[in-house]
Amino acid sequence: WAKNSLVFAPLILAGFVGQVSAWSAAALAFAGLGLTASATYVINDLIDLPHDRKHRSKSKRPLASGRLSIGKGVVLAALFMTGGLVLAGIAGLPVLLGVCGYVALTLLYSASLKRIPFLDTLTLASLFTLRLVIGIVAVAAPPSSWLLTFSMFLFLSLSLAKRFTELV
Repeated sequence: WAKNSLVFAPLILAGFVGQVSAWSAAALAFAGLGLTASATYVINDLIDLPHDRKHRSKSKRPLASGRLSIGKGVVLAALFMTGGLVLAGIAGLPVLLGVCGYVALTLLYSASLKRIPFLDTLTLASLFTLRLVIGIVAVAAPPSSWLLTFSMFLFLSLSLAKRFTELV
């Protein structure tokens, strides 16, 4: 959920810190994104279950270790997804569309993109930047091409650094 706190950055950068309505909108977007992101993490773990069970650290995850049954994982993902989409919808159509885009890209990443070198890191950077976009539309902040360009390069650099350390 810490990653999703990026939705608050546009509120701060646009100078809306004193506006209760902006905080409420950002909080709804944050909660909706957090729940749907949680659902996609569970779905990813369900997809990767055979691989995760063989991995030295991922085998300790709840689904891979068997502490959480597959059935309960499916129910949990459905509940998180439903709750998240409802909250995103309450935040407004632009937020709902942003969250749906986030979910679609995340599921595409889990299904295939994470196995394609460089496209995996580009997707991760895009998902981080999309969190900012969701924050922008949630609080109706003026979009900043500088912020989005900077964030894309920053998050791409971080994603590439992470992949490099995994390879080493």
